[in-house]
Amino acid sequence: MSGSVRVLGLEKVLSNLNKALTESKKTTKKGLIRAGFFIQRGSQQRCPVDTSNLKNSAYTAWGEGSASNPDFRTSGVSGKTVSPAEVAQMSANHEAEITKRKAAVQGKLAVYVGYSAAYALFVHEDLAANHPNGGEAKFLESAIQDNQAQIIRIATETEKENIAK
Repeated sequence: MSGSVRVLGLEKVLSNLNKALTESKKTTKKGLIRAGFFIQRGSQQRCPVDTSNLKNSAYTAWGEGSASNPDFRTSGVSGKTVSPAEVAQMSANHEAEITKRKAAVQGKLAVYVGYSAAYALFVHEDLAANHPNGGEAKFLESAIQDNQAQIIRIATETEKENIAK
């Protein structure tokens, strides 16, 4: 089975955010990392939950480090089960994804916030899906779009804090 998924709207949201952060001369790596954590937490609160594996596959990665809590599970709130082999594969994919993202931003003033679950993109883009245990489509995109001003403030406030000290 082959197919493609197109992420509608996210490119524009990220472009606007990146433009604002690039124009700000106060953006710091520490600030971007803090903003990344803010986005990650916000998107996890909106993330649909079944086994919690999608939610737990969230990460924030930067050139020298990363943060995630890949607590992958074999059973979920709806009674769905995942084999131990699948959990092991999710863990391996998660580590590979973070390694790839860290390498992509090495030496740059940038962070990646994302989800390593193989199905993350499909869940994110499926506007017709029913999420009986809560959550929504576009969970990452809306966490960014709805909080752009706060994200910019977080990414730029660290420098102000350092000057005050």
